[in-house]
Amino acid sequence: MTGERDAPGPMWPPGPQDADIPDAAEARLRDAWSLHARGRHLDAAEALEGALEICPGSAKIHYFAGVSLSSAGHYARAVAALERAEAIEPARANVLAELARALHGMRRNDEALEVLARAAGIDPDDAAIRLAMGATLRELERHGEALEAFGASERICASYGARVGAGVALRMMGRHAEAASFLRRAIEMDPSGFAARLEAGKALSSMGDAEGALGELERAVSIDAGSAEARFWAGLALRALGRDAEARGHFEAAREGGGQQAAERALDELVQESQRAPDNPAVHERIAHALMEIRAHGEALDAMSRSAALDPQSARVHCSLAQVLREMGRLGGALEALGRALDIDPDSARARDMRDCVLRDLGGAG
Repeated sequence: MTGERDAPGPMWPPGPQDADIPDAAEARLRDAWSLHARGRHLDAAEALEGALEICPGSAKIHYFAGVSLSSAGHYARAVAALERAEAIEPARANVLAELARALHGMRRNDEALEVLARAAGIDPDDAAIRLAMGATLRELERHGEALEAFGASERICASYGARVGAGVALRMMGRHAEAASFLRRAIEMDPSGFAARLEAGKALSSMGDAEGALGELERAVSIDAGSAEARFWAGLALRALGRDAEARGHFEAAREGGGQQAAERALDELVQESQRAPDNPAVHERIAHALMEIRAHGEALDAMSRSAALDPQSARVHCSLAQVLREMGRLGGALEALGRALDIDPDSARARDMRDCVLRDLGGAG
């Protein structure tokens, strides 16, 4: 989500065994890394196999082979190469950090975390290792520990990734205002960064600030228009604002880019949030809108009813409840919900327009 793992691990700190690498192998290593830098990761790995034929006992060459293989998504081969590098030259933090990245790629996160802990013991001042620990802990849903790791990374070297990571961890802990603060600091560091905009939109959404959330999510979409995740969350914000036609446009764009996966991921995050902050009406409202989009109307009604019970004086939530009921064909219940919305806010244009639609559905005069 946040891109902390996109770049390869740190370069190779010089060691005494490097002098034993023949010139021919070093030349192949240079050629391979040039290929890697141009995104030709498998070609680089093949070139490194040639270097290993010349010098099979080089930890450095095995390491760079692991980096290229991991970047190509060949994680099992990367793990094998990096384990050989570690066996030849133990206690190199950069080898362990890259090994953890490959293990993460195989979803072996418990092992990756153990390897990162060993790397941090060797080099406690490496901010990138702490950042990777935070990302791994977050994926393991150990958000409090993830927050500590991101904080340690930030103290060593302030970074966009650490601030985004901390913001996400705080959001998943239900600490939305603090999350938004960290994410604003990330945006200040890189206003064009996609991840901070996306996560800030999610945090503001959970705070009930649909307008603010939409602003950040639309900026995220402007940075990466192909992101199904950003499109889906923007659709949720628009739904909360009653701007259904615009919401449908974002949901349709999300479907073209893998919307089902985006919906499932959003639901998973929101359910985690609701477990940590069960009394947050905005989270239950977003859950309901997400469930509506995947046509799970019965569950959506339960979630929206929970939101209305937690925030009974919100005309917006009662309108959203009416929307769920109308889509389920329960027009009488929808009309009752809209009556409550208008009792709270007699000037609500959304409630009046929806009431007119429901009355037409019932065959009334409006």
